[in-house]
Amino acid sequence: MSRARFHVLSLTALLAGLLGCGSPAGPSDLIGTWQGSGREFASVLVRFAPDGGFHLEYVDAKGERQELTGDYEADFTKAPVPLSLRKIKQLPHSLHTIVEFDSADTLRMGGFAPRWKLRPVAFDPDAVIRLERRLGDAGTTS
Repeated sequence: MSRARFHVLSLTALLAGLLGCGSPAGPSDLIGTWQGSGREFASVLVRFAPDGGFHLEYVDAKGERQELTGDYEADFTKAPVPLSLRKIKQLPHSLHTIVEFDSADTLRMGGFAPRWKLRPVAFDPDAVIRLERRLGDAGTTS
């Protein structure tokens, strides 16, 4: 392969990589109110606050409404992003999952596990919760 052709291919690959990848998600991207549903949830509403608090409301497939409040932690150095819901007032344990941003205003969340080592590391299509950002919300918990 000629040197000029190698440089053209290298430059093309670099540009394709830069144009194909959005900027990585960070902590501020999660802050706000997200609403959606999944196979096991008729509706989900979750608020992530700047102070690390969360408020989760959901209606399960049986129509039962539940609310959870506590603190959250997310590690944005990993993909998908591990997310832990801790100090949940309504539960004796934490919940662990993963999230991935499809765009700035849409994300998917995996199923929940009660232990860190049992959290999903990939998305199970049967357990995915698709969420969209509710615009105009400052991201405060109630």
